[in-house]
Amino acid sequence: MLRDLRYALRSLARSPGFVLVAALCLGLALALSTTTFAILDAMLHPTMPVKRGDELHWVILRGRGVGRDAPRWEVYSILRQATFYQEIAFWDPGWMVTVRAGSDVNEELVPRVSRNLYPMMGVRPELGRVIDQSSPDNVAVVSHDVWERSLGGAPLAGLRVWVGDEEYHVIGVLPPDMTYPGWGAGIWIPVPRARERSGAGLRGVWPVVRVRRGTTGVTQQLAVLSARLRSEYGTSWNPYAFSLGGILPAPGRLDQIHFALAGAAAIVLLIACVNLASLMLVRGVAKRRELALRMALGAGRAALVRQLLAESGLITAVGAGLGSLLTNWAVPLLRSRIPDYVVNVGRIPLHP
Repeated sequence: MLRDLRYALRSLARSPGFVLVAALCLGLALALSTTTFAILDAMLHPTMPVKRGDELHWVILRGRGVGRDAPRWEVYSILRQATFYQEIAFWDPGWMVTVRAGSDVNEELVPRVSRNLYPMMGVRPELGRVIDQSSPDNVAVVSHDVWERSLGGAPLAGLRVWVGDEEYHVIGVLPPDMTYPGWGAGIWIPVPRARERSGAGLRGVWPVVRVRRGTTGVTQQLAVLSARLRSEYGTSWNPYAFSLGGILPAPGRLDQIHFALAGAAAIVLLIACVNLASLMLVRGVAKRRELALRMALGAGRAALVRQLLAESGLITAVGAGLGSLLTNWAVPLLRSRIPDYVVNVGRIPLHP
């Protein structure tokens, strides 16, 4: 095998143009196909960088009277008395406010999070630190996109954003895949300590729980909470919890755009393989005299097949390496350009 590889290297070294064209043909096709399927996977099976995501659940309470007959803080307070979870946190979507980050000024929602949310989820920031129990009220964490696009990727020291008329010091940058809570948001601030204890002035509270290991049927266990809410507020409730980590709920079907992307990628790869086969065939014809001479000197058919396979294997390795490099460059670039509402399709199921 080593002798065949050495001979294949010497043979290919005499045809650098052929090697370059063949490697580019295969590498570009592999990179395009792999990148396309990576983007499809991100759309159909979104993930989040959290610790033991199968234990994390976002509790949604659907039914008549949500936000009207039963204030969500009272719902959160009742939920805290449940026993099926290890820890509970919450976030508040807030109101539309004017946000200034660098030179960008926009009207958007800025979620407020309890100080134990990110530590409970096990989120590791890309830079700096996350909001925790030691954080004052005037700090913020930002998404990778906001930090890179609006804040110019500047060092965190002295970096500030304005939410309404209030100034916040940026203490951390979340990982690119971390878009929760408030998918589409780019800035998160802590709930003021006084409100975190009393719930005063919070627009709506969305609980997040880490259930105990081995706990099953979280939604069924929430039926007890549903009965209590019904008795206290006289409304019809449908509690539901879904996992925030691991493989999140995907769309129930593949849309036409998904089939089109997958089909285009497969066709491009097929065309590249056909072109590469044609190149190898032309090279084989050009080497006919060489192969005939080797057979005249005593080389058997098996030896010639091994040598040709060695050449093909080396070209495949070079093309695959080139495709891998291009894919590692293209996937982060494209995913950073895709809006959150596209990548996060299917995160929130319409029906439990």
